[in-house]
Amino acid sequence: SAEALREATHWHSAVIAFSDLPLRAVIGQFNRRNAVQLVLADAELGARRIGGTFAIDQVEAFVRLLEQDGDVVAERRSLREIVLRRAP
Repeated sequence: SAEALREATHWHSAVIAFSDLPLRAVIGQFNRRNAVQLVLADAELGARRIGGTFAIDQVEAFVRLLEQDGDVVAERRSLREIVLRRAP
């Protein structure tokens, strides 16, 4: 059925939507689908609950959104690694 096909191919979608998930779970979804890996340097930050709809291949846009309110700092260690921590 169309519903079964949609469910089976959902992981191929270029957009992910989530609601009230811990940041660590959202980062896991981004990391599974991108060469650029997000690393949590703060366990408390990983527990923060977030929601939204994002293009799964837009890691930088997701990071900029996290940095927007000033309580998350992103350190770009290399072209393939971004470390996230709470702002001091």
